[in-house]
Amino acid sequence: MGCDTCFQNPVPAVPVAIDNRPGLSAIAYRIGTFTSFRESMLDLIAGTPDLAALSTRLSDDYSITVLELWAAVADVLTFYQERIANEAYLRTATLRDSVLRLVRLIDYQLQPGLAPTAVLAFTLEAGAAATIPTGLRVQSVPAGNASPQKYETIESITADARFNSLAILPAPESIVPLIPGRASELFAPGADLTAFAASLAPGDRLVAYTPSAIEFLPVASVAVQADRMSVQWTIPPSADFHASATGISRATGRFKVGRTFRLLC
Repeated sequence: MGCDTCFQNPVPAVPVAIDNRPGLSAIAYRIGTFTSFRESMLDLIAGTPDLAALSTRLSDDYSITVLELWAAVADVLTFYQERIANEAYLRTATLRDSVLRLVRLIDYQLQPGLAPTAVLAFTLEAGAAATIPTGLRVQSVPAGNASPQKYETIESITADARFNSLAILPAPESIVPLIPGRASELFAPGADLTAFAASLAPGDRLVAYTPSAIEFLPVASVAVQADRMSVQWTIPPSADFHASATGISRATGRFKVGRTFRLLC
């Protein structure tokens, strides 16, 4: 039996209809796979008179092996045909060159790609200091199935653990301490004032004085905020004391009341 007589009168194959709904990220375009091609050719044997004597369907038969090899060829060809079909549409294209060719159809030219930029933050261990060199490579931590992005530093910086946490403060504003009705006072910055405020505790009494007045301020609470300390009073300063405090001088100040003595005359 010569191969030139094989499949001279094959049974017409049923056309394969491929339908893809709109909005897909990838389209199906294969008319078959290895299994479907193999089964289709085996079915054609029964409708081919010249092959009526070929009754085996086992793969170890040379005739069936030839059919399976052609099925493998068709499987590979349809696989790449589907890949090519996906590259023919903007929504499903995955290669930059495919997108470039598509947009050229409307006379649009892609500009050269730009390197992405990102803001990097380095956190050091307590008390550590280091120099971050130029060209240091870092990689992002992707979410889900995203790919990690790689970056390089474009300049050298000096890193210090003291910069791990920096307070963001509003614009400075003028605050007049010990004004009538004010229930708190802010001590900052300065080592002397901070140390003085740190010695206070709820229940202590603070004495504030001017050349012509004196005021006792009971401490209600002490709160620490970074390098600042806020002291709240149980009783706010009086209006008479504020009127006598015309400015800061050596004769104006405040002290913590220690022990008190009662003198009998």
